Amino acid sequence: MIKTKRQIAQEKKRCFWQKHIQDWEESGITQTDYCHKYGLKRDQFTYWKGKLAQDTSGVSLVPVPVRVNLQPPTNPLVLVVDSRFRIEVGGDFESATLGKLVNTLRHL
Repeated sequence: MIKTKRQIAQEKKRCFWQKHIQDWEESGITQTDYCHKYGLKRDQFTYWKGKLAQDTSGVSLVPVPVRVNLQPPTNPLVLVVDSRFRIEVGGDFESATLGKLVNTLRHL
């Protein structure tokens, strides 16, 4: 999808204000002091702060802790193909080989 000049300008504004609002939140100073320090209009700052708080179209990334279990599963993976074949697979199998086997069984 090709963006119009207006969409690009709006995206730049959004990024500009997101950055300032994030920096302000991390600064620990009042909104008025922050706006004065960076030459921003307080009314525009307040407008964008509200607009971005309501905006659910953006994407936010949240770190998720991941635990890796290096132990192989004790129970085998069980596949049932077309309700006729049951395949039990251990932890050290090749997915390509398993795919070929399933395809072959479906054609029987």
